[in-house]
Amino acid sequence: MNRATMIPSDSTIVLGTIRNGIYAIDKEGKEKWHYDMENRLYNNSVLRLFCDRDNNVWAALDIGVALIHTGSPYSILIPDRDSQSFGMVYGVNVFNNNLYIATNQSAWLYSFINKTVVPIQGTEGQNWHISTFDSQILLGNNFGTKIITGTAASNIPETETSSTCLRKCIINGQEVLLESSYYNLRVYRKHNGKWSFSNSIDGFWNPVRQFEVDYSGNIWAAHMSLGIYKIELSRDLKKVEKYTYIKSLSDEENNASLMHVMKIRGRVVLSDSKRTYTYDDINQRIIPFIQLNSILKNGINMAIPVDDNLYWLTDYRGYTLIRYDNDNFRMERFIPSSFFGLECNENNNNVYVNNNITYFCLNNGIGRLDMNLKKDTLLQKHSLLIREVTSLSQNYQLHLMPVSAQKKDNEKIWGDITFHLSYPNFNCEPFRFCYHLTGSSLDLMSESADPVVTFGSLGYGDYHFTASVKNVDGKVLSSVEYYFNKPRPFYLSIYAWIIYVLLASVIVYFYSRWHAAKMLRKRNREFEKEKMKQDIKMLEQEHIIAQQREQLLEAELQVKSKELASLALDAVVQRKAVESLKEVMSEQEHKGIINQHDIDTILKQINGNLNEEEFWDIYHKNFDMIHKNFFRNLRKQYPSLTASDLRFCALLRLNLSTKDIAQFTNLTIRGVETARYRIRKKLAIPGNINLVDFLIDFT
Repeated sequence: MNRATMIPSDSTIVLGTIRNGIYAIDKEGKEKWHYDMENRLYNNSVLRLFCDRDNNVWAALDIGVALIHTGSPYSILIPDRDSQSFGMVYGVNVFNNNLYIATNQSAWLYSFINKTVVPIQGTEGQNWHISTFDSQILLGNNFGTKIITGTAASNIPETETSSTCLRKCIINGQEVLLESSYYNLRVYRKHNGKWSFSNSIDGFWNPVRQFEVDYSGNIWAAHMSLGIYKIELSRDLKKVEKYTYIKSLSDEENNASLMHVMKIRGRVVLSDSKRTYTYDDINQRIIPFIQLNSILKNGINMAIPVDDNLYWLTDYRGYTLIRYDNDNFRMERFIPSSFFGLECNENNNNVYVNNNITYFCLNNGIGRLDMNLKKDTLLQKHSLLIREVTSLSQNYQLHLMPVSAQKKDNEKIWGDITFHLSYPNFNCEPFRFCYHLTGSSLDLMSESADPVVTFGSLGYGDYHFTASVKNVDGKVLSSVEYYFNKPRPFYLSIYAWIIYVLLASVIVYFYSRWHAAKMLRKRNREFEKEKMKQDIKMLEQEHIIAQQREQLLEAELQVKSKELASLALDAVVQRKAVESLKEVMSEQEHKGIINQHDIDTILKQINGNLNEEEFWDIYHKNFDMIHKNFFRNLRKQYPSLTASDLRFCALLRLNLSTKDIAQFTNLTIRGVETARYRIRKKLAIPGNINLVDFLIDFT
């Protein structure tokens, strides 16, 4: 020996050796335990020993450091390296300082005194359960129900078939042992203080894994794979009077599924993989067990009582300890299935309780929890620490940040942030880490067994991170805070927004001006188009009016021309009448009918009325007005024309005949022809052009 220390809780002395590992001895000097390289110690040379405040022993070895959990309420029993494997444990039972173990390979006996494990002879094969009834240890084996005495087992007579479950119950006022199997139900009765086989129950032949009996004596039996049965027996317990098959516990499900049956506070409880149910005796129907569903949301497999108000519930996740208090159930402890590292199948998380010691059925081992230890001794006084904080930098590189940050520090991040926490857990307690992040309109809460948490896609602003560690009872052991900030990039800062607003204002201003100018140009173009259309319409209307005026003028000119022609003809007629009158008067004078004085008076009046110059003056003005300054233009272009030539041209333009012109001008027809020739020569008209046509077209 070269080192020694003491465990204060029970005055155990721990001794370290050079070549034989670590020994522990009690007050009387007896060996309690011994660890060396043969049973899990990595090296036999102990250089230093230390006992911490939780009564755990630490040993510095030549190779590494060893930790012996003497202060933990949890322990585990596994076979030694040289021993045969236990197999899957289905049930345990404590009797006379021995622990009896039923597995899928055999039954075993562990002596608390000698710390040894030995197989029980005659129990080879699948063993479903092991229980003590009035000092009799009964084992359910695939080859029948066996009674164990010492380290040997023998079959109970007439029970050579499988036994899956065995319970003491009262049916129809009779206390019996009821047994299920792969095939039928069996009844055991007590004779001379010993339980023995009584009879098989007729009328029911189905494999049953679990069953419970309610206060009315009804048997609720869970089929090994599908559905559940409600069974009523006859008064003599020899046959089934009635049974009902229930393939689904929920109205929403029609398919049969694996179900479990148990009893909590004297009440039959049913469960599938989703919810827990109970039986409503008044309405005779199955209803959800709301109080338990609020604690365990995926159904339960078994319920094992610690006392009337404390129960272990098992499911695929692990083991939950609940307490009934003030008409409500509350969770007191939770142990994950993976806690001991020897998980069994999810339908075999069985638990056994004896003297406040809980045993957990594992795969090739048995877990143990000492519930007699005060909870205060289980609360560690360590501090939760932030071991590492990482964040993405602006260039997306992983950046290490300070592990402590107060509000005034204002640590900045640019991307995701990850916290790595550290909390001493030398006793392997099933701690839970709770995370709470607030800030930037966020309020995130999460819980995990992993002391690492990452927050991503965070908004900009200040954040407050709080982490705490809780034990299985939900008590906070320690907590830590961290403050950080995710700053807004400049392009999202207030100054940037001011610049954006100013730029937007300038853009809006110039756009408004451009748009207004564009609209004005568009309106001007539309106005111009509309004005052009109106001008075109006005021009068309003016053109129409001008055409109408021209037509009116032409009509008026035609009328005037006709009037002038008529005037000229009238003048010719008048002249002819005067000449005729003169001839008549001359004849009458010769005949003496009228005297010379009367003739002179009449001729004077006629000549007064026929003032040829005045006539031509009126005729000239009207003709020139009608024919657009005909005389003026003709005289201007042909100045050699005399006044008589102009009169002659006017008569020609009126398209009068030669005879009418001769009468009008008092010329002979030859004289008219001569005048026409003279005028034609003065006007220099070619021979192929008609004189009258030329004068009509002249303007």
